[in-house]
Amino acid sequence: MTSPINGAYAEVLFKNRRKNTHIAWVDEVSLTREVLSSAVLNANSSFEITEFDSIDDCLLHREQVFDTIIYHSHQVEFTDFCDVETLSDAYPGASIILVSDASTLDKLVLNRTLESGASTYFLSRVTSIAVFVEALEFANARRNVTV
Repeated sequence: MTSPINGAYAEVLFKNRRKNTHIAWVDEVSLTREVLSSAVLNANSSFEITEFDSIDDCLLHREQVFDTIIYHSHQVEFTDFCDVETLSDAYPGASIILVSDASTLDKLVLNRTLESGASTYFLSRVTSIAVFVEALEFANARRNVTV
């Protein structure tokens, strides 16, 4: 289960809050990481994307504040729930978005992914860049709303 946001991280998160959305893009496949992050930046230049080739690489940068972490899994049947939980625990203020290469959406997998700390789940086979960017923009707008 995910841990609550800790005080030190929350202080850094709110102190460094900016208009641009800082995204960590975790994808072990270089081509999809580069192509998809470039396509998202072309669609909305207000995003700042830092690319990582593994979860371990991303975890080495815990001092950075990310608003969103995109984790692209290339498993045909997603089972790496612990990876989602690890990212969620390491970056408690960030929205975790799972992009999956699964061929179909399985309700049990979706539920376990959300329980592990992901806020959103996309199937790469059926999601367009336009829809994906819209979702990122919506998450950014929601994040910037102050009560």
